[in-house]
Amino acid sequence: MIKHHPIYNLGRPQPPSSYTLVTPLTLLTIHPHKASIFAWNRPLSSGVPQCIRNLILKDPSFNNNTMSSITCLSSTRAAILQQYPMASNNSVLWRALEHLLLTGRADKSTGSTVVDRSSLEFIAGHKIWGTSTRKGAFKSGKQVLEYVKLHMLPGLTWSNYSQSKYCRRVLTDGLNANLKAVVAHDLSSPITGKSGRVYAQSGSKYSAAKQKNFRHALEQEARAHAARSPASTCTYLLQRLNDSGLRPVNGYTNLLKNISAAHNVVNSYQPSRSSLSPIQTNSYRDYLRRLLRQIEDMPIPFYQPSQRGRTDRVFGLNPSILSLPSSVRLALTKPEKWVELDLTSAHLAIGSTLWQIPSIASLLHSGRSIWHEFVVQLGCPILNGNDYLKGALKKATYSAMYGMSERYIKANFTRAMNQGGFQLSGKDLMATQIMTDLMASRSAAFSLLKQNGSVDTPTRIAAVLGKGRNEGSVWSTVVNSYEAEMMKKILEYEEKEIDAARLANRQPDFRIMLWQHDGCSIRFSKRKRFHINNLKAAVAAVATQYGIPTALEVK
Repeated sequence: MIKHHPIYNLGRPQPPSSYTLVTPLTLLTIHPHKASIFAWNRPLSSGVPQCIRNLILKDPSFNNNTMSSITCLSSTRAAILQQYPMASNNSVLWRALEHLLLTGRADKSTGSTVVDRSSLEFIAGHKIWGTSTRKGAFKSGKQVLEYVKLHMLPGLTWSNYSQSKYCRRVLTDGLNANLKAVVAHDLSSPITGKSGRVYAQSGSKYSAAKQKNFRHALEQEARAHAARSPASTCTYLLQRLNDSGLRPVNGYTNLLKNISAAHNVVNSYQPSRSSLSPIQTNSYRDYLRRLLRQIEDMPIPFYQPSQRGRTDRVFGLNPSILSLPSSVRLALTKPEKWVELDLTSAHLAIGSTLWQIPSIASLLHSGRSIWHEFVVQLGCPILNGNDYLKGALKKATYSAMYGMSERYIKANFTRAMNQGGFQLSGKDLMATQIMTDLMASRSAAFSLLKQNGSVDTPTRIAAVLGKGRNEGSVWSTVVNSYEAEMMKKILEYEEKEIDAARLANRQPDFRIMLWQHDGCSIRFSKRKRFHINNLKAAVAAVATQYGIPTALEVK
């Protein structure tokens, strides 16, 4: 029987009787064998501590609170178990089905479902990479996939591991076609307000109280992740963005009334920066529908630092609106009058200053579009509305900044142009004045870094050559540090507004709702123009201090 297999329902690492975790924002006492967490500043109800226990055990496996909050129709769950009854008493197999059918992320370039470290450890139910002495534990991600293939999905196939994308891709999922149609029908429309809504993992009835518990647990997990922050600026971003008291929940739940509009956009969505086939495009649309369901279930985004600690940037902890394409995101946020702001050509602006590239710096100082100038130098008359070409140019320039060889830059650009139907090549790209100046300045900057071994950063994050870090990786850290130093001013300004509102016994005039590295989304209730001008001025002061030709603009 499958349930007696030695790696069925793999046990947890044997923990001590309890742990105490001190973070900058909370103190947690965790009892690993009890279904409860006791937080000194916020009690959590039962059934939600698994991801926190995993975190304390230094197990970056899976976000159990997010996965546990995923819902579907009871009829959908029944259909899944009817087709694959072996998953009813085998949690590894069930989690594999959940990933493939309900939660899996898709690769943008192929539309295929991704199986990366976090998803494989989620399916396994334990940490795979690192020390593990438990009998019967999976020793590799490939073992997890082979187990699922052997015991449930003989048609499951996957790609080789990609060193550049840190994942494998599902080539064929082996799932029953009729079942996939049932799930697709469920995910094709909003579930909010429907009867028969249940939690996919447990089958228990959906309730707002349970969702609140999941949200509180996610917040605690996000706070615990802040201990991995590589620098004080990153810590500040995490503290402000992960405090649900500063991010009113109703600001996110109000988006749910626009879910139908978002589905309409998904139904006709065409990736603008790729050349997916019709089948691949449909697969990517399926992923976007899975993501919309996860947003319905947990609309508020939480943030975490990078896994490697090499950047001040913060990243989504749970699947959220942060991962949506802009057209789908705007279908949710525009009716709620969220305003999107971002830094103009931030990375090229920072690079042109640090690497002393006068031609690019003067162009950006003039306020002209670098992408329009690129197209002029390429001799191509088309740009307005052509996101595909702009995307290819962005990818090429950022690849150049962060160390890709000229050979691969040219090959990738030529391939992209062929796929997009443009009569341009990588040779044409490298002949432009912008790329010529960028590559020459890169060579000088990389040579200087080899001599010095490190670069100073405004946020004091380490940018040191060696230990698996090449010149491109170090310069990425440096550029992101300047970016964070400028963007931090937006959160500092919001902090002052919230403090002023508290003293005046009024509601703040605005709240930051989304954080996207070099941009953000803000919901204004009053004095929008006044605050936008002040935000622009605050960012401009830092940009001027460092001589960076960028500005905060409304998208």
